[in-house]
Amino acid sequence: MFFCAISAVSYALWSNLWQDNWYLERPEETIGTKIREVIEVFGRLVLQFTLFVPISLLTTLEIVKVVQGYIISRDRKMVYGDVKAQTNSAGTADDLGCVTHVFSDKTGTLTENCMLINTLGIMGDLNRHFGPNPHSMQPCDTHVSQKFPTRGIKAVSTGKDEANLRRSLLVLGLCHSVLRQQRDESDSDDGAHQGTPVA
Repeated sequence: MFFCAISAVSYALWSNLWQDNWYLERPEETIGTKIREVIEVFGRLVLQFTLFVPISLLTTLEIVKVVQGYIISRDRKMVYGDVKAQTNSAGTADDLGCVTHVFSDKTGTLTENCMLINTLGIMGDLNRHFGPNPHSMQPCDTHVSQKFPTRGIKAVSTGKDEANLRRSLLVLGLCHSVLRQQRDESDSDDGAHQGTPVA
């Protein structure tokens, strides 16, 4: 509105200075016609600036987001071991500002997870326990810190459910996509794996 008012006043001043040009057909001017003309120019400028200013604001905001992403990726305090922060999109800073809860998935993308099988249900049978505890896991149990138990798997691998067991374990092991990245030029064979769940 400020720009519109300045532009309308500037138009009124310009109109008074250049109104004698022969190629401008102007009706006889009174105070009322001048005020009406300034109001019309103000309205035209409001319509023009409502389209122009938001586009320039959006462009400026995108530039600011890119600069914020660059600053995040160059921040020396946002390093975990040898891994630096990486921004994959311009809206990363906006997304970080909206975070209220952090959830982790089975690939350990956010934290290093040690998720082990406690109970495996195959073909409707939910009573197979693969740990030293024969009782089912209670809702309050949140972490199991033991090696992968194979005693229960070996017990059912000789029975009729062997094919279903193999298929279930294959799905359990392969239900994410893995992206292999080389850590640096010297490590040609050893790469970093990043997984993303697709279920």
